[in-house]
Formats: sequence, structure tokens, C-alpha cells
Amino acid sequence: APADADLVPLFDSANFWYLKRLTWANLKAALLGYFNGVYLTIANAAATYLTISGATATYQPLGTSALIGETRNLKCSIPAASASATFIAAEVVVGSALGATAYKLGSYSQLLDLTRTGAGGMDHGAAPVSGFVAIYAIAQPGGASPSILACDAATSSSSVYSGAYMPGGYTLSALLAIVPTNASGQMVAGLAKEEYFHSQTFPAVFVGHPSVSSPTLFGLSGQVPVAAKAASFVGGTTSTVGGSGILATCADSTGTGGQSFVANAGTATVPQLGGMPNMTGVSTLCNVPIIVAQSIYVFSMANSSGGANNNLYVSGYGW
Repeated sequence: APADADLVPLFDSANFWYLKRLTWANLKAALLGYFNGVYLTIANAAATYLTISGATATYQPLGTSALIGETRNLKCSIPAASASATFIAAEVVVGSALGATAYKLGSYSQLLDLTRTGAGGMDHGAAPVSGFVAIYAIAQPGGASPSILACDAATSSSSVYSGAYMPGGYTLSALLAIVPTNASGQMVAGLAKEEYFHSQTFPAVFVGHPSVSSPTLFGLSGQVPVAAKAASFVGGTTSTVGGSGILATCADSTGTGGQSFVANAGTATVPQLGGMPNMTGVSTLCNVPIIVAQSIYVFSMANSSGGANNNLYVSGYGW
């Protein structure tokens, strides 16, 4: 490699092509000065990218183009009620706030234990009883030291943790899931996958309801969290002697996003699923949008003279 003191011959075009000598150090300095005026310097190349349109150059932080809270292949299987569960994802995007610089956590895998507090457990205090926990991926500045944190969903259930008890040193977060808890403060059995929780046991909206003649608002505060944007249902008809039933769910009184089924009660029954009784004419109503928080509109007609009554259960929800 050339040394800085090495000489390079140079013919001076402004002085009758007179032969001159130039040191390698001077040549490097001249080239650096030239190229600095031609190319643009990118600060922190790992976190930014350069967009050039014609003669105009624009810098944009790479992190702000990613969606904080976005996950890839997120799942957590809870086969039985438990205070602990492992959340895994191929990738989680965390940040300090929406619109802030984002950081990607690859091959994410963290064990959550609701019996402890701090990173890896609840943000503070005990898990809510018969409520919901919001579960966040958390990390220190730059995406260092990934961990997991749970809180009462009534405290924080937004895309980024908004509670007052972030563990020391942690500034980045992203919502992973919102999971129901039982009377013992344990996570109930089910599957959290992407932005949906699928219940193993289906909580009832109503049981044995003969008739609701027009779309009527039913509360779901015990079945879905405040942040739920949609819910899935299983409906059916129970009867001892026969009859029929019609049931529909929708987001508002005008029928937005409505889904329905018609059931003819008979002797054949569907095996129990999700803790439901044996029913006939069972149907699923999937991803019904929620406009009024923790509420859904229901239209139900049943031939009660024929012994038929409608039942409705929540099988899952999305946020």
C-alpha cells in the first residue's frame, strides 16, 4: 500500500504541462475534499436511509417507517390456566412512542410470570382478578436487553406501554397481547396469536334467551377488554321438544357488520365445546366489529312455544 510520503507524478496543464511531484497524502486530501462536495454524509447509517429524487436528497430515520407494535408470527399457547406463559415471535417492533424511532427485536422469546413484579412480570402489584392483562415486549435503549411486562389492561392497553411503572432502564415497548384472567389472577386457557385471543372456554353473553325483536345493545365487559376492536361468537339453540331460532350480531343498531344464523332445533346435538351446553343449529359469527366499547348489538328470535331458546358465547376477540 502507498505510504503518505510516496510521490505521484503530475503534469500541470496550467503551466505548459510541467512535470510536478505530489505526495500520496496530498492526493488523498484532495480527493476527499472533492468527494465530500459530491456525496452526502449519512449520520448513524444503521438507523437512517437516504432517498434521492433528482437533485434533492431527503433523510428519513429508518425506525419511523416501521410500525411500532407490529409483530411477525407472534403466539402464546396457554393449555391450562396459569400464572406463567412464554410469548414467542420471529420479530417484534418496539419504540418509546408512536411515531418515534423503532427497533426490531428478532427471535423474541420471553417467559411471563404474573406472580412477580418488574421485567418478566407485572409492572406493579398483583394481576387483576377476573379481568384482563395487557402484555408488552419491552427493551432498553437501542433494543438492548429484551424482556416482557404485564399490566392491568385498565391501566394500559395501547400500542405502547402508557403506565407509570416501566422497569428501570427500559424505555421501549410494544403491545403483544391482551389476555383474560380468572378468579385466581391467572391467565385463562387459550391461544394468543398475532392480534387475537382465542378462548378455550367460551364466556356467555346470554343463555336461554327467547326473543330480542330489534337490535339491542348487550354488554361484553366480562368477555372482551376495552381495547377489543372485534369479537367472534358461537351461537346455537337449545330445545327439549323442537322449535327454531334466529340470531344475529352487529356493530350498531343499523346492522353494520352483521352476521346471522337460523337454527332448527331437533334431536341431534352438537358436542360441548368451550364449556357450552349441548345445542342444535350451532353457528360461528366471526370478527364482528365493535364500535361501542365492550358491547355488541344482538337480534334474537326463538320459537319459545316450541321450546326453543337462543344462546350466545364469545369465542375470541381482536385488538
